[in-house]
Amino acid sequence: MSEENEEKSSASLINGAADLEGKPIIDSRGIQIGVCKTAIIDSDGQIGLAFETKINDKTVVPSQTIPYSTISKISDVIELRDPINIKIAQSVQELKRKDEQEKEGIKEERKKLEEKPEEKDEGAEKEEEESGELTISITPSRDMAKIPTEKREEEKEKEVSKQPEVEEKGGIETEEKLEVEAEQDLKIPRISQADASQQLSKALHKAKNKQVREIEEEDADEKIVLKGITYELREGLEKLEQLFQLVSNGDIETKCEAIKVLTSLTTISPVLGRSLIPRLMGLKDYSHQEVRLTVGEQLEIISESSPGLFEGYFLELLENAFEEPTEEVREKLIKTLHNIAIKTPKIAAPGLEEFLKDAVIGRILPEIPSKTIHETTLRIVSGSFQLTRIAIRSRLPYLENKGSLGERCAEELQDYNATLIGLTIIESYSLQEAEKLIKLDNFRRLGETFADVIETMIEAYKRGSFELLQEVVDKKIEIPISVIERFYEVKISETLRGVESAPLEFFTKDSIVGEELAEEIIYSLVIEKRVDAAINVNNNRTFIANLPKGEEEKKKEEEEEEKEEPTKKEPVEKKKKETKSTSKTKKIKTKNGEIKIPYKGRVYTFEKNISLKALKSKRGVPLKVKEQVAEARGFESYPKKKK
Repeated sequence: MSEENEEKSSASLINGAADLEGKPIIDSRGIQIGVCKTAIIDSDGQIGLAFETKINDKTVVPSQTIPYSTISKISDVIELRDPINIKIAQSVQELKRKDEQEKEGIKEERKKLEEKPEEKDEGAEKEEEESGELTISITPSRDMAKIPTEKREEEKEKEVSKQPEVEEKGGIETEEKLEVEAEQDLKIPRISQADASQQLSKALHKAKNKQVREIEEEDADEKIVLKGITYELREGLEKLEQLFQLVSNGDIETKCEAIKVLTSLTTISPVLGRSLIPRLMGLKDYSHQEVRLTVGEQLEIISESSPGLFEGYFLELLENAFEEPTEEVREKLIKTLHNIAIKTPKIAAPGLEEFLKDAVIGRILPEIPSKTIHETTLRIVSGSFQLTRIAIRSRLPYLENKGSLGERCAEELQDYNATLIGLTIIESYSLQEAEKLIKLDNFRRLGETFADVIETMIEAYKRGSFELLQEVVDKKIEIPISVIERFYEVKISETLRGVESAPLEFFTKDSIVGEELAEEIIYSLVIEKRVDAAINVNNNRTFIANLPKGEEEKKKEEEEEEKEEPTKKEPVEKKKKETKSTSKTKKIKTKNGEIKIPYKGRVYTFEKNISLKALKSKRGVPLKVKEQVAEARGFESYPKKKK
């Protein structure tokens, strides 16, 4: 619909062209730019107003028309929406020359564009482009450009007396060979209408495509920069490969120098560092001590600034440190490993416990003395609580060994902190297992002071008392979250043994962590079913309550028992009464006075004189285990649950 209206308006504009003749044309700034001649359709099919204007008192009819779209209102005058600027353009020959320069290359074109004759004219043109004005250019003729500046005044006086010859063609007035003198301050000679008519459309086209050219120039610049970077990078990589070749194939002195150069480059490029580490690790068995020492020195430098580059190489580097025969080189490797352990323990921890366990018992590195392994490990993990607990945990299982291995592990544990040993036991063992561990003979080899501190921590663990734990733990030592979780497991279980529920603040008030973190830990234990408890909310207060055992839960226990019985029922039942009863009687007679029932990979421990009532009240113990305990105690068959 809008297109039809526009066509009707355009048609009416053409039909009423005679009414427009002689009307002043006013732009948006209120400046009269000329007088309308008529409305015409140009070669592109666009409607515009032909007009005449004066430059230096000379009447000029530009070939460029005023677009129909810029007309705001037609009354006694023709009002425009946009500002119009009429200025002197460059000569046809200069513009042609610039077109040829554009073909030669964007960079040459930029240089030529910067060499314009008048800075004032350049600034004006730039300002006009930024302001969004429509510029109509008048181009000086080639012949007029040759007139000396001294003759301009004489020619000007003659031209004033002349009148332009006008002839009518098709109702449109045109002027023949009208020359207009440029303003004196621009220092541009007079121009002819013929040259102006030829250049106006080209100047307008060039203005429209200026933005496109700028984008093309920017893209060209980026491509030039990219080509330069690519070339330099290719050249640099070739030289880098030469350095790597020198590390692999050079003589001793060349190897050392190349290693130092490559190390200095790792501060610039972490990618290079990741390529360098495996190359350096490959020189661990190099026969020349000078090369190994250089490798150790450079590894230490890298570990100080970029320890993350050793991800995946910590255990291999640790093995190198154990096997290194030269003390000076081993010292460099230990410092490297210590830097990694302190700054990035997450890189050092994976697989470390299993590696140390195998090294302690001689499954790996059997030719390395145990003293070397112990002292090296101790120096590496010193200062990192996380890795120190891993080193302790790798030795605790061997305390049960009654031979030299158990004695050696007890002696090595004396070099660690007592509270860290206690925290590691709490973190790694259940309460029953921890109580058994501290009763071992090899545990007593730690010394009376060590034993007392650790036993006090186990007692705090048994009570779930953070207050008692803090009495013996050094304030400088951060208590792991895993230990705090263990305490809450015990504290919740012990609290709910005598009551149905307890308010949440009862558990969080004495916590060694913030109240918010304490609540988060308790919720996590309940949700993960690590404690037999539920979360209840009553009168806007949160309670931790006993978990009610409904019919569904009872059925689940019975179903689990029935799943195991089919495979063992017929062949095992006959042996149950004979072998299991004898084994249980043996367990009753143990010196610790305990009944132990293995079930699903876990060992359940009970007092040898446990009563039937106490047995029934045990929560979290499978029914099958309770039946075996009842049989061992000589009670009547444990009451079956009614289905």
